[in-house]
Amino acid sequence: MQELEGSAREIRIDLRPPYGIQPVMFRAWQPGCSALFGYFKHEHAYYALKILKTPETRAWAKEAAILDEPAYVRGLRSLPLRDSTFAPTRDLAHRIAHDHEISYEWLRAVPMERAAAALYSANQGRFDVFDATVLATAYGDRRFLALAPKISKLTDLLLPGRERRRIPALIQEYIGDHLTTPNSYRESLSSGTKTSSHSRAQMLVLVALALHLVQARGIGLDPSPRLTLDRHPVLRVDNVLVRADQSISYIDFFGFFNLRGNLAEKIGYHMLYGPAGAVRRYAIWLRRRLRRDLS
Repeated sequence: MQELEGSAREIRIDLRPPYGIQPVMFRAWQPGCSALFGYFKHEHAYYALKILKTPETRAWAKEAAILDEPAYVRGLRSLPLRDSTFAPTRDLAHRIAHDHEISYEWLRAVPMERAAAALYSANQGRFDVFDATVLATAYGDRRFLALAPKISKLTDLLLPGRERRRIPALIQEYIGDHLTTPNSYRESLSSGTKTSSHSRAQMLVLVALALHLVQARGIGLDPSPRLTLDRHPVLRVDNVLVRADQSISYIDFFGFFNLRGNLAEKIGYHMLYGPAGAVRRYAIWLRRRLRRDLS
């Protein structure tokens, strides 16, 4: 976990009721394509603030010295695409609001029946004793499984010094200690840190629900892993965070892959959810790992 304090800058922003004007902490390093990330405190709780990276947002962030981006983000933004989430504008607000409402409700409080149907569908119409064990491991004694932040609220705001146009923003529960970056979900590919069966079972349910959401509504979330080679090979899912109790939460409701989007989103949709897509392959890989854990 990386320290946030010391490398962050405080900027006061009017976040509308019930939050009001709050000092928001921003780091200079902003690796996201779609959103500028900060956090703030309100009534003894911490929240994440994600401001859509419109041209107005980027210009403001550069002036505030809080916009250090990876080269690949700048490259994706320069692609000649219409309505691109890689280079978002305020015109995307309606589509983001539509997809956020559906996908957040899909994951916010998942009844076991929906999770069972998703596992059945992801496993090509089969549901056996192993799937029942996955549900028992993921749910424990709970009736509903929360796979998204407790709060995820779309709003809009005026950037300080640029108070002509409101910019879409998302306020979410901050998961983890506010002094450090939250832990993303990780799977070690060596004999390093072991992922708990509880987290892994929830991850399989989440991936199955993502596949089910694509079939039902055509909205593609991104719970796919990236291979990192730090001290040892690790599969890391940046869009899924792990809480202190090892439960997980999907957090990216700004960037969606769907067939209603531009060419890059359609290509991403097929890369994630096509017959040999990354999300489908990840579901198969998780099932194999869990069978080993739970056998």
